[in-house]
This record gives sequence, C-alpha cells and structure tokens, in this order.
Amino acid sequence: MTTLTDGFREQYRDILPVLKYRKMVFERGKGSYLYDLSGRRYLDLNSGQFCGTFGHSDPGIKVLFQEILETLQDTDTSSISKPLLKSAALLREISGNMSARSLLLSTGAEANECALKYAKFLKKRNGIVSFSRGYHGLTHGTAAYSMSRDKIRPSLGLSFELRTPTSFPQSIDPDEEEILNELENILLINGEDIAAVLMEPIISGGGLLFPTKSFFSRVSELCKRFDVYLILDECQTGVARTGQWFDFQNLEIIPDMLVTAKALGAGFPVAALLMNSESISNEEFEMKYFSSHQNEPFSAQIVTYVIERIMKDDLLKRNLQIGEDIRKGLREIELSSEVIQNVRGRGMIMGFDLFQTNKVSSQEMGDTFVELCENEGLLLQHCNYGKTIRLLPNYCVSDQEIAEFLDKLNAVCSKIVCN
Repeated sequence: MTTLTDGFREQYRDILPVLKYRKMVFERGKGSYLYDLSGRRYLDLNSGQFCGTFGHSDPGIKVLFQEILETLQDTDTSSISKPLLKSAALLREISGNMSARSLLLSTGAEANECALKYAKFLKKRNGIVSFSRGYHGLTHGTAAYSMSRDKIRPSLGLSFELRTPTSFPQSIDPDEEEILNELENILLINGEDIAAVLMEPIISGGGLLFPTKSFFSRVSELCKRFDVYLILDECQTGVARTGQWFDFQNLEIIPDMLVTAKALGAGFPVAALLMNSESISNEEFEMKYFSSHQNEPFSAQIVTYVIERIMKDDLLKRNLQIGEDIRKGLREIELSSEVIQNVRGRGMIMGFDLFQTNKVSSQEMGDTFVELCENEGLLLQHCNYGKTIRLLPNYCVSDQEIAEFLDKLNAVCSKIVCN
C-alpha cells in the first residue's frame, strides 16, 4: 500500500486540518474507483462522501461543464436565469404532492440553516425538536440539533431532544409508540415555543436506523395538530437514493420543508431547500435570505443534468434492484461470518453492524475493519461510533463491481476472529 512518507507528513502536517486521514493519497478517480499515487485502485462504495451520483469523473459532467463555461455560471442573488427556471420546474415535478418551490444553495448544512431560519421566522417561535441521534450538519445551528449537540458552545436554547427509534426494516423498535407519546408531551407542554420538528427519514450517521411509516405518519399528524412545521432532512436519502425521488414518498407523508443535497450535485456543492406550496405562503417574506452562491445557473444546470439522467436511465427502478442485490450478497456473508450482522437498507442506502467485543471499543473495531478493507483495496466508512458500516454506492455501480466488493468484504471478514 502506498503511504505518506514521514517526510511528507512532516512537510504538510501544519497546513492540514486536525483530522485522521487515510494512509494513501489519491490523485484521480474513474467510475467506482479511486487511484492512489502508485496507481493502485480502490473500490469506492460510498461515491465519495455520498455525493458522486454517477461515479467519479462522470463523462456527462465533463460535457456539461464545457457548456456551462461557455454560457453562464454566476449571477447576483436577485437575478433569475433560464437554467434556474428549468431546474425549479424539475424539482417541483419530482416533489410530487409537495408541489415544491425551491431555493438552490451550496451544502446540506446551509440549506438546513435556511429552513430553520425561515421556520422560526414564519412561526414566530424559536424551538426545534429533533432526534437524539440525528445529524443535520456542522454549522453551529445544525449541530445544535444533532447528535453532537452536547459539544456545541454556547448551546442553543429551546432545543428539544427526542429519543431515536432503533427500528430496522426487519425489526421494529417496540418503543416507537412511547417515543411518539414523548413527542406529543413535548408539543403539549412547549408547543407555543416550537417552530418545527426536524428529522431524517433514515437516521444515517446515528446508526442507519429506519423509523416506520406509521411512526412518521403520527409525527406528521402531531405537527399539523400543534401547528409546527415538519422539516425533513433528505440530504442523503433524496434524489432517487431510496428508489423514490424522495423518501417522504415511501413514507406517504408530505413535509412542509425538505432539504436535499449530495446526490443532487453529482459530486459538486449543490443543495436545495424545497418548500411545500400548500402550507407555506408564496408571499414575499420580510426576512430575506441572500447567499453568494444562491440559485446559481451553475448549480441549476447540474441539478437539471442529474434529474434528467435519472429519468432517462430509469435509475429509480434500478436503484431498488441493485440495492436489493447488494443486500442479498451481504446477507450471505452475514450467515457465514460472525463479523457482520443486521444487514439492512432501502434502495441504495444500506449497511450493517459490526460484531462487538469487550476486548476493544466499538471505535477501535470500526477503525480496524475499515483499515483491513483499505488493505484489500476497498473504501468503506463507519459511523455510530464505529458500530455501523454505511454503503451509499453511485447509481451506475456495475454487477462486476458489486461482485468484487462482496469478495473483498468476505476476505476481510475471514481475517477477523470474533471472541
């Protein structure tokens, strides 16, 4: 394996952020693979940071960028461009019964911040309810409503933490009803202070959890009853990832606001805030939101490319099938190995838990597993403090690449002794 030399590390240590990095240095990517400085390739089953919709160095993006560079990239925030109108029409189309109006921004965290600002302004209240194990970004506000809220200084007032259901598609948390009662009590006691309930439909970083359709149906009913907005964070689940354009369509609810990013930008910083045209007025608000890269023609053309390609290649249907094919292979490994368990997923967001032992911490177990995968030429990430491995492949991953992934994963599992 190619690694950074000690001299190289010394040379660049002081100019890089304080993070733990992989040992290799990448210089190019193609499709489902990344290549390090020696030319060794690594199979990437997370499409970058879940953003590379069609894989690395997508040829269609190359053609699109040439067109963008020859037409229009940037406008001021008060101007509307032709590409923006086209992308807005497509976002409304795929939002279905939400009939959404859209605002293009740069990142999921920024779009969540925008949603929170508008919710608080429109409701004239400052409280937000969110899951204890949710994740909505690293800005001060979004982190204050995420699983990292206890590390935020200063903490935000009126941040109401709701216990997270630990449901899987094949195993429903028996406490779901009790958690709904807790939400109802929060709203009963504090409803006059609460502007919105903010939730991921699939709790990803908190452990790849799948609260049930009936759970979200009750959440939606409670939000309507107490006149608070329901904001769904679909940064990871949106734009065909779960076999629908958005996961709220699987859950058969309609949010007041929806945030999506990652797959929307095909590897580039593009996010969107969608507002329900039925529950949120189209009148001009007193509060204005202006961002340097808001409603960019550049972003709009990427959004249009992504949506039209998903439509053209029928990727909603393919994502359902490919996701199930991968999970079928994972379940076979689960049956033959003690290392992985609780294989689960919906469409192309999936994963499994790692065997836990008293000898090492879950974080150490996760780090070791990921490093063994790297040695096999496989790039994976853990979450949930090392307990869970997530997979969010690009939408063009091939059958051959899936078979390679399963072979490499099986090889890693065979090297781990669980006792």
